[in-house]
Amino acid sequence: MVYKQRVLGRNGHLSNESCGQLLAQVAHSGLKHVHLAHLSSECNSPEVALQVIRDILEKNGMQLDMCVAPQEMISKAIVF
Repeated sequence: MVYKQRVLGRNGHLSNESCGQLLAQVAHSGLKHVHLAHLSSECNSPEVALQVIRDILEKNGMQLDMCVAPQEMISKAIVF
């Protein structure tokens, strides 16, 4: 129960929607790639997170190269 209380609490969880809205506010031409990290394995999925955030960005006329940083392995390399 403590986990659910923390996630549902005001300071314990950044929703996919909030993440998308934040990215829409702070994105700029120099931002090349975003790793979504620390996704809850119990309350979220990489596919859902990516889709929700992409939808929000598209509504704001934006596109970003994004991936999800897996918890159990090294993330994909990003070369600039």
